[in-house]
Order: sequence, then structure tokens, then C-alpha cells
Amino acid sequence: AFMLVTMTLLAAAAVLSLSRAAWGNMALAGGLYLVLMLRGTGRMYLSRFLALGIAALVVGALVFQFLGLGDAVASRSGYHAYDEQRFDTQWRGLLAGLSYPLGVGPGGWPTAHSLYAKTLAEHGVLGVSALALLIGALVIPLAQRALREPAANTVLPAALLLALIVGQLGNSFVIDTIHWRHFWMLLGLAWALLVFPERETK
Repeated sequence: AFMLVTMTLLAAAAVLSLSRAAWGNMALAGGLYLVLMLRGTGRMYLSRFLALGIAALVVGALVFQFLGLGDAVASRSGYHAYDEQRFDTQWRGLLAGLSYPLGVGPGGWPTAHSLYAKTLAEHGVLGVSALALLIGALVIPLAQRALREPAANTVLPAALLLALIVGQLGNSFVIDTIHWRHFWMLLGLAWALLVFPERETK
């Protein structure tokens, strides 16, 4: 019950941020984590969990509507004029990265609105390839470990860490997360976790 209340409060805070990137991050990370947690569970347990989740969504929507926040959330869900400018900046960053093999240099593309577009624009194909290699070398073995590892056999389950990182990677498509310290901390935790051997609880 404590975890459910905590999760509800954190989800409400993410929704109230009115950040579509935060919504996508939460949906991606939460969805992946639920899939990893619910794998192998019985049909009856899964049905009860889905019913509880749907009920929580309905209650949350009613509360938001009652507080007069429904219109604000709905208005943020649509396409806005500055979105076109953001996507145009990303497109020009991609073109710059492909035009200059080594990129335009660090800090040369300050408003990319995308980690991947910024890396390509500033460091070229070699830089974005190095970033992809770093992420892949951590995420792929972490995913393999999450599929093998029991759900709650460690203080920091691989499934939880994987879901958090995937959420950040999705967020990075629309936000330049290269300066987000917690993003690199998550990658560091994944690196540290993969160093230690897997242990099963007795």
C-alpha cells in the first residue's frame, strides 16, 4: 500500500509538471518495468493488477477534472508552434553532423533539443557512434541480466535500472540530456552493477 501511494504521488507530480517529455519518460520507463515485473505471473494476478491500474487511471482522471486541471493537461498534449521550431533545429543539427565528418566542435550547437542530434552536430558520425557504443555496451547486457534475474533479489534490480535508463534514452530524443547528471549516474550504476556477479536469494 505504501509503494502504491508513493507511486501515485510521483506519477501525479510528473503529470502536473505539464512536460510531455516527462510523460513519455514515465510511460516508457513504467511500462517496461511493469512488463519485466509481471513476466511469468499467473493470469489471475495479472488480471487483478490490470483492473487496479485501470481503476487508478480513472480515479486520477476524475480528480484532475474535479480540480480543474484537465484542460491544462489536454492543452499540453497537442502540437504547438514551438514544436515546429524544435524539430527544425534537430533537423539542421543532423544535417550539420553529416556535413562535417568531425562535427562543428563542442558547444557549437547549443540548442539541439536532442542528445543524439547535438552529439552528431558537435562530434560528427564518430562521436555519435561512440555514444551508441557506450549505451549499447551497457543496455544490452543489462537487459539480458534483467531477463534472467529474479524480480527482487538485489537492492537495485537490473529490471528497475534498465527501465530508468530506457526512459532517459527516450527522453533524450526531444531534450539535450548530455548535461543531466542523473542520466550519467544511471549509466554508471549500470556499469557497476554489471561488474558484480549475479546472486540469487536463498
